[in-house]
Amino acid sequence: MKVDMRRGKFFISRKNLVQYPKVVKQIMGQCIIIRAEDMYAYNVIEYQAISDWFDEVPEGMLIPEYDLNFTYVDRSVKWMFSKRE
Repeated sequence: MKVDMRRGKFFISRKNLVQYPKVVKQIMGQCIIIRAEDMYAYNVIEYQAISDWFDEVPEGMLIPEYDLNFTYVDRSVKWMFSKRE
């Protein structure tokens, strides 16, 4: 399976970008961003990316959306992607 076929769409709120820049850098270190769009009305940035976190997407199919889940544990922030159903 080629990694460049593992594509996903996700959103990061401006609040999380400002409050947790180190965590966002970790996330971006796991992704190759192929598209980013400011969704002003929703106060988020929408990203389309290639990552091992995502499922393989056959050519010509829509890129699935993933939720980016943040967990706050003992003064640290953990994160993971989960595919939207």
